[in-house]
Amino acid sequence: MMTRARGPGCSGWGRGRLRPGPRTRTRCTADYPYVKPDFELDCDAVMEIQLEHLQRNNVPYVDHGIEVLYRFADIDPFEIQATYFGKRMDLGQFERFRRMMHTKQYRALLNYNRAVLLSTLQLSEHRVKKRFMVEGFRTGEKGVFEWTLTQKIGGLKDGYWYIESLISDKISFSPPRLERDDGGDDNERRGE
Repeated sequence: MMTRARGPGCSGWGRGRLRPGPRTRTRCTADYPYVKPDFELDCDAVMEIQLEHLQRNNVPYVDHGIEVLYRFADIDPFEIQATYFGKRMDLGQFERFRRMMHTKQYRALLNYNRAVLLSTLQLSEHRVKKRFMVEGFRTGEKGVFEWTLTQKIGGLKDGYWYIESLISDKISFSPPRLERDDGGDDNERRGE
């Protein structure tokens, strides 16, 4: 009888089994379907999906909203320098993309409280810019973000909408003012 050697890729966690870990504790269900670009989605539906998943970023697992954003990102993993965030950087790996979303410029998007559409600009039949003011879950954290959406023409992804860029226009963080116990505020203490 012949036995097969079991190497690192043959650990018994093959098809249909979940490996233990934070990203695989839940399967796709009716409550948490696998979301990816689709021919049936128009640019408004793509924006709605992005905002919905960023608002509940850590459901069903940590950074799931960022993962959905990455699936819709128009990034070539083999391109050395992508301009998705407005400056040239290597975003071919998800971990680099995830780290960028956790920076001060973009963290207002994660688990935000409220997003308000400021403007929509139709650049062409297949390209749209949308600006949103986002109020983060941290007190006083707000940001204005500009999404550029493009529709692919030709090829396997013909008609699919992707996010070409996500740029932080303006970010502000004003922590709540602390009041002194005697009723005065911090500015009085500094003599302002």
